[in-house]
Amino acid sequence: MKKLVLFIAFSGIISLMYSQTVVTDTSGYTTADGSAVLDVRSTTKGLLLPRLTSTQKAAVSSPADGLILYQSSGSTGLYLRNNGSWEKLGTYTLPSLTSGSVLFSDGSTISQDNSNFYWDNTNKRLGIGTTTPTYSLSFGGNTSRSLWVERNSTTSGSNLTIEAGGAQSGGTDLSGGNLILKSGITTGTGRSDILFQTPETGTSGNSDNSFTSRMIIWGNGSVSLGTSTWLTNVTLYAYGTGNTNQQTFYSLAENGTAENRAIWGKSQVTGSSSTNNYGIVGEIKKPLSGTTSGVCFGVYGIGEGSSWKNYGVYGESKGTGSENVGVYGISQTTNNVNYGVWGAAYGSGTSTNYGVQGYSFGGTTGYAFYATATNATTNYAFYGSAGIFKNSGSVELPIVAKTSTYTAAATDYTIYCDNSSGMTIDLPAASGCSGRIYIIKNVGSSGTITVDGNSGETIDGATTYSLSTQWSSIMIQSNGSNWLILSKN
Repeated sequence: MKKLVLFIAFSGIISLMYSQTVVTDTSGYTTADGSAVLDVRSTTKGLLLPRLTSTQKAAVSSPADGLILYQSSGSTGLYLRNNGSWEKLGTYTLPSLTSGSVLFSDGSTISQDNSNFYWDNTNKRLGIGTTTPTYSLSFGGNTSRSLWVERNSTTSGSNLTIEAGGAQSGGTDLSGGNLILKSGITTGTGRSDILFQTPETGTSGNSDNSFTSRMIIWGNGSVSLGTSTWLTNVTLYAYGTGNTNQQTFYSLAENGTAENRAIWGKSQVTGSSSTNNYGIVGEIKKPLSGTTSGVCFGVYGIGEGSSWKNYGVYGESKGTGSENVGVYGISQTTNNVNYGVWGAAYGSGTSTNYGVQGYSFGGTTGYAFYATATNATTNYAFYGSAGIFKNSGSVELPIVAKTSTYTAAATDYTIYCDNSSGMTIDLPAASGCSGRIYIIKNVGSSGTITVDGNSGETIDGATTYSLSTQWSSIMIQSNGSNWLILSKN
């Protein structure tokens, strides 16, 4: 009887309402919470669950999911039966937190390391390897960094797109954000560059291809394409090698409404600091190894379309230096055919086509087309293989005065002579200047001018020709073997 009284005193009031039970040692609680089958309430005591050792817990027969007990040995603590296994109930103990730290979990503990990963919540910036990020994403500056997409584990690599911000959707005439690439800050004479690299295309197989710089924007603003070489005072340097038909730089202009310019070069420098100004310069200096023929172009341009004007190559020079060239070409190879500047025009119908067109305006002396050929076995300042030479203006050809015996040179055209005692004009070998024309004239009031062939070569069958009267003249041309008279008086 005594035990029964103590139990009632300890338990308080036990009431049963609608299959719900309240267990309490505090007066005033008579109704269980509507969501609970068993409602245990106390302000001074707790609920004591069954306490089992690790061995006893393992020996529980067919434990149901949801069963809770306290393990009193080994890894002590509350355990919950869940999905057929025991799970220890516990809480992570947070470390002493530092401002800007990002928390990491290894599955059992939580840690922080703001020296490697830092969040600036005030400025909304993320730092990797730095606790003072300057921009939205900043890396520590004491070591090089790389940003890349991991390699695909099953097939070809995935794309990486970097895109600037777009304008408001539906907005009218709004510009998008600029994509700005910057190299590192420099001081004094230091320089930093921007390199664009791609892997070399290799042979069939599974070996990794090595990376090569395809384009470099140098710190001085120059750009190199296909080479890591930097040329002084060159804004754009393009280099190509190894292909059958190598085109280092190819430009095509077509379908314009007024003017199409495949390549347009302009040199416009004033002042005494510049002496040579070139709109476009083209050079070929490397021979094709092992070949005896081929075509090398210093500059080669194509302009095609149905518009008003089409320029394969267009150069304009407006400088005030000592030499200003709109288009300047040099070919210095050892191949069969070398062109400093080469132009071809193809058309149909009533069109007018110009392989090379020159236009000069202003200045003291202007040359629409100026050509010089030197230092070769045979020099052609201008060479046309077929067609008609047409000039709507006057033609200026070399003229020279002589008063004593003289050998006609490759730079001569008209030679006028004056010697009262007579003199001789020796001709060069006709075999070395086929097609060359000379005009020789006697302007003296007395004296005979004798025109002499070279080493037995003849002038219309004779070894010499005489101009014995004042104002008499002869026009002769080489046929590659001898000299032919075209006109005389």
